[in-house]
Amino acid sequence: MWDGVRFPDEITKNEDEYVFPAIMESSQRIYLTKKVVYNQVFTKHSITRSEYGFKNLFHAGGAAELTKYLKNKEYYDIALFEFGIGTRSIIDFNGVLKDEACQKEIKRLYKVFCKLAKELIPHVNFKTKMRLLLFRFSLKGYTVFQRKHAKIVAK
Repeated sequence: MWDGVRFPDEITKNEDEYVFPAIMESSQRIYLTKKVVYNQVFTKHSITRSEYGFKNLFHAGGAAELTKYLKNKEYYDIALFEFGIGTRSIIDFNGVLKDEACQKEIKRLYKVFCKLAKELIPHVNFKTKMRLLLFRFSLKGYTVFQRKHAKIVAK
């Protein structure tokens, strides 16, 4: 299953998201189990506990790769779920990561997700189409919508 599959050298956070499509493609069968077979250990010096920076954007990049893969396999519901994970990551880090390199990467990722939104639109219900269109129209407008919607849901 791992033949020819390698973690990208330049990705040092959320790298499993980048190799998942290749592993899925090399698998003949997938089994689900309730047994825990993967444990993540957090230490005070681990990358996941480090200060926010450019590496945090790898999460959105990995979500984009997974979304593309799932969309191409016609798993639209799961692709849309992964799309949401990636876009929330962009929204969250757009408000925190202000340096030039991060803002440039956020803009690049936004364009990637805009393209994915366009490709997902034919495969979703009307309400979701409107959300995807809003995302494509304006990241700022979509951010306001998402935050307002989250408050309504939380009440």
